[in-house]
Amino acid sequence: MIDGMRRALLVGTAAAVALLALSAQHSTGLAGTRSVWNGDIYVVNADGTERTRLTRNPAEEFSPAWSPDGTKIAFSRFTGSRFQIFVMNADGSGAVQLTFADAAATGAAWSPDGTRIAFTRCGDSCDVYVMDADGRNVRRLTYGDPPGDESPTWSPDGRSIAFADIDGIFAISPGGGAWSRVTDGPADDASPAWSPTGSEIAFDSSRGLFNGDIYVVSVTGKGMRQLTDSAPLDTHPAWSPDGQSIAFMRKAKKTAQAPYRVNSAWARPTLSSLKWLGNLSPAHPNTRGPNRLPSATGIANHGLGRCSRSMARSGAPMSI
Repeated sequence: MIDGMRRALLVGTAAAVALLALSAQHSTGLAGTRSVWNGDIYVVNADGTERTRLTRNPAEEFSPAWSPDGTKIAFSRFTGSRFQIFVMNADGSGAVQLTFADAAATGAAWSPDGTRIAFTRCGDSCDVYVMDADGRNVRRLTYGDPPGDESPTWSPDGRSIAFADIDGIFAISPGGGAWSRVTDGPADDASPAWSPTGSEIAFDSSRGLFNGDIYVVSVTGKGMRQLTDSAPLDTHPAWSPDGQSIAFMRKAKKTAQAPYRVNSAWARPTLSSLKWLGNLSPAHPNTRGPNRLPSATGIANHGLGRCSRSMARSGAPMSI
């Protein structure tokens, strides 16, 4: 029954969004170690209606990610000195801390079968780790040069994990081993998101200009195409479950971001081919839940947007 209820993380016809609400108040954590902005995890329909608060914690929480079966949500919480990864039930109950090391842990990404979680751990440098879904058997996958490796994303078959390194996007087996190069500079390639078909990876990059745009490339590194070409900063792509479109963040102003969606097979969209969804922001890619999508909102005026394949070609408006 849950499988029939599931929808895309960031886009979908009956999609809703789990979001982080950043309130304009200071955390009540310990002096000198508290987070600047408080935040909690919410769920809300993609049109912004029926917002439901899942957590009420004085510490900042962000980066929610649905488990594949839609029963759990992994997220990062500021524990007083650093961020650690927690998992809670889909209704916000039963939050359990999974990571405890003397280093920050963020960017939880569920394996397709829901048995493992990849994440980024940062001390002096950042690296990609994998643990069981209950927090046991933590294994370090990468040993990259500083600033390190981050933003893990699973392939749909669970056989590979793509991640961002200072030298480009790479993939590695969940069991470790040699890296497989996906992209090469000169650019800061970041925020990889594996397509539902497993054949492509979307990412953001500063290729060409320093503003940053959304790109898609084959997992072999061939056939790279640029999907956006704008003066604002475009980041954090996330695929729709049918692979036809990609949601992403657009930072049009220094203090404001507004996510949009673009057709995954279309390059250089016009403004009329993009759809703004409201004051939300996409969270980790490849995370799915029952009619819910993890995302974030708050002080920076984040928003979600999307554009369908047909809209990208015709420029016609589209309703959610």
